[in-house]
Amino acid sequence: SIIEQNQKTLVFFMNQLLPSLFILCVFVQLLPIPNIKTKHNIKLLNIDFTTLFIIFKMILLGNPANSYMIHQLFKEKQISLNQANRLILCISIPSISFMFMTLPYLYNHTIAITIFMIHLFTIFLLLFFTRKTSISINIQLKEISFIQALLFSIKTMALILSYLFVVTSIQSLLLIYFPQFKFIFDLLIEFSSGTYAFIHEQNPLFYLLICIGFGGFCTHLQIISGCDELKLNYI
Repeated sequence: SIIEQNQKTLVFFMNQLLPSLFILCVFVQLLPIPNIKTKHNIKLLNIDFTTLFIIFKMILLGNPANSYMIHQLFKEKQISLNQANRLILCISIPSISFMFMTLPYLYNHTIAITIFMIHLFTIFLLLFFTRKTSISINIQLKEISFIQALLFSIKTMALILSYLFVVTSIQSLLLIYFPQFKFIFDLLIEFSSGTYAFIHEQNPLFYLLICIGFGGFCTHLQIISGCDELKLNYI
């Protein structure tokens, strides 16, 4: 059972996630972050315009790649611990490729746009609630080379695939003993494969908002393990 489910996971990863997410990951990493010298902050969110551009890149990348990008900025001492934690905890969203390629393919564009807009609203709502932690980046951010972007993307894909295998194996094992909880597992274990489980539901949007909004334990583990120096509080 575990081997069969991991085979399906590998096929899903190769056919759906890798083609869109890998190229996007490389491309977004290569986008230069402008060093805007103006000291004016966006008071409503208590961030500067450079940080807003970083947030834009995070939204494009999606979880967990956007967290790894912030973790890298922290290791390079370009942002503080509190600033890094604020960005990672507030900006939780699947990649733009998942939102506008995978979801429309499985469902339709209306559902994809609705879920994306709700996520976008939530991100800026959380940034508003956490505005006590100011983020102002005044130093010159280093431009990333193509090789660095490529290595970052390969490492990110490897982490995603490894945790998909681990979580799929655990889920397969649990389903043998607790098949009655399959619906709960689909909602909470892993969001990308979970979206497939609700294709035939009459009202899939309700379940998708729970599944994708929560993000799944798999994504949480990917972020916590990949951002070990940030000491994220899981709860």
